Amino acid sequence: MSNLTFGERLALIRAAKNPIAAAISKEEQTPADSIYKFGDIVLNEQQARAPELALQGKSFVLTGAAGTGKTTTQAAVVQALESTGSFKKHNFKYIGEADSIAIVAFTKVAVRNIQKALKKNPATEKYAKHCMTIHSLLEFCPEVVERVNEDGETYETRMFMPQRTAENPLTITHLVIEEASMVGLDLWKLLYAALLHGVQIIYLGDINQLPPVFGKSVMSYALCKLPVIELTHVYRQALDNPIIANAHKILNGEMISSSTDGRFTIVSGKSKFKVGQERMALALNDMMFKSFEIGDYNEHTDIILIPYNKQAMGTTEMNKKIASWLGFKRGAMVYQVKAGFSTWWLAVGDKVLVEKRAMWITNITENPKYMGGATASPGVYSREGVPLSAVNVDFDAPASEDSMALAEYENFSLEDVEEDATKRAASHIITCSTANPLEEDYDPNDPDNVLVELSSSGEFRNEVFQFGYCMSIHKAQGSEWRKVYIFLHYDHAAFLNRELMYTAITRAREEVVLCGKEDLIAAAISRQKIAGIGLDEKIAYFNGGALTDLDDIPVVKLSLETLASTVHSGATENHIEEAIAAEELLIAAEIAEDIRTVEKPKFVFGAKQLEAEVEKPKPKFVFGNKASV
Repeated sequence: MSNLTFGERLALIRAAKNPIAAAISKEEQTPADSIYKFGDIVLNEQQARAPELALQGKSFVLTGAAGTGKTTTQAAVVQALESTGSFKKHNFKYIGEADSIAIVAFTKVAVRNIQKALKKNPATEKYAKHCMTIHSLLEFCPEVVERVNEDGETYETRMFMPQRTAENPLTITHLVIEEASMVGLDLWKLLYAALLHGVQIIYLGDINQLPPVFGKSVMSYALCKLPVIELTHVYRQALDNPIIANAHKILNGEMISSSTDGRFTIVSGKSKFKVGQERMALALNDMMFKSFEIGDYNEHTDIILIPYNKQAMGTTEMNKKIASWLGFKRGAMVYQVKAGFSTWWLAVGDKVLVEKRAMWITNITENPKYMGGATASPGVYSREGVPLSAVNVDFDAPASEDSMALAEYENFSLEDVEEDATKRAASHIITCSTANPLEEDYDPNDPDNVLVELSSSGEFRNEVFQFGYCMSIHKAQGSEWRKVYIFLHYDHAAFLNRELMYTAITRAREEVVLCGKEDLIAAAISRQKIAGIGLDEKIAYFNGGALTDLDDIPVVKLSLETLASTVHSGATENHIEEAIAAEELLIAAEIAEDIRTVEKPKFVFGAKQLEAEVEKPKPKFVFGNKASV
């Protein structure tokens, strides 16, 4: 032992504690510089912890800023699990019988991004088909259900309900949740109920972003209850992307800049005048129309982000402006939709947000249950209800000299209603789809396509329904678009901070256009909301402080054996009933000989020592040799 080097002695100590980690060939001690060959995937030491935990059967959280390699690490986890024969079989509704891993996200856009990443590596390419929305995994289907109104009258309504439940559970053994911060507790409870005991769950997300604005997410609880792997090393090739480079400048409190390749553009006026919201809104609306005309702006793949919803430079008014000329250009027939005290002017093909999900309107019909006043006949209207014609509309006209002189955008061409009212029937039934009917490859039978029918006034409240061309930065958290336009005004100053700016620009996959004065941008970057740079401070900020109901929200579904053992080891009051039920299930299963309890082999450095009979040993996964740096 005395002749061993420090590194060799350290390797032996690590081996005694963790034989899987010891299998890594390691020479350098700096996590950022240590590189391991993991099959066809190269990982650093931080990343290598993920497949280690996965192979130990542990559920965990993987987080990290843009460019730290979360997607690469996720691919390594999938490859490790497959190489050790960890998967069984599950009968998926849309892909048939396949390995028992599901990789899910809340939005269809996020699903496509995961699929692209997995297809890049031959070892994980076949698992691209395992990527799906949570709704697709749970097999949501339309059902006619009965409801009772305030007067005690029974009525029928069409709702989309999960077919996978506790009575018809999923038989997957591994679940990866991408952008877990987007998964609210209501949806999580449905997913949790449909899982069998013992499923391994891996949560992915970026806690450098703003916390979810829609309420608590399952990610918040997972961060407090599970091991957390935070990736901090940023790769040089990632920093070649000006979006990622500027994102890390923001996290470091440094001023950002435009890039020479046009992928990151700051549009900032030189005038000393502070332009009012109304004038700036007009100028930016004209800029967006010109960008649309020359093909720089695609309403289906791009988004406009604004700090808040109200006033002329808020999302509500900007959405109406964008929707008006987009509808006019495609010759859309616009319907006046009355919903309680609100009135909307909507057309088939409009992009909307329904319960924070991007959707498109596919059908508009009159609601036979509507008892309100008459609505206008369908026609060509602005989204304020103003009739439009070739005579009174000139979208091709440039912005006024006055507003443009003040704004001086040199890159111009680039680019609560009362409770009773919410329960009334709306004048029309609006059918929305997550698939865009205006796209060439539109498939109404796409398994990831979710349909929603909106028919009551409450379903058109601004909190749950709005146009989808502009969005608040808070609501954009967890999503991604091809190109992102960010509009900032001095009136937004009190809302701006470093985390908000980081969230906004990292929503872009290919290009960012940031419209705002440089002093306003600099002030936002200098204002940090997170108390420190440590993981604990980030988690505390992301969760908005302490979670008072931490014990009430489960983030793992323990095996029946583990649950049953808690009966005799002092289970908490919240879990005693579940533990007793688990023990009863195990006893019943053993009596019926439906299952045979087999203890897993225990690892001993240098060999596998078995304390109980093993049905069929799985192949041991070993990290490859250290790659050349």
